[in-house]
Amino acid sequence: MAVGGGYELSVRPLSLLIGWLIAVAVVVATLWWSIRKLGRVSETGLLAGSIVAPPRPGRRPGRLPLGLLVGFGLAALGLTAAGFASGDTPSPGLTF
Repeated sequence: MAVGGGYELSVRPLSLLIGWLIAVAVVVATLWWSIRKLGRVSETGLLAGSIVAPPRPGRRPGRLPLGLLVGFGLAALGLTAAGFASGDTPSPGLTF
């Protein structure tokens, strides 16, 4: 039992529906992410067992755009600063 009271399970149809929809969205996104490169592999390459797509011109493989990296870095710094500024130790901004 936690300090100051206990926990109570609250299951509602709307929360179950939202959880199911989020889970389906994550599954679809994961499938898309994992097979998106197979569309660029030739049919003969797939039949031969190759899953390596030819490199796309103009972009280095395996690199995220610099703007995306900078944006996520700034968001992380902002959440950390907001968490410390609030003075609330269990702030969600500090856990991410």
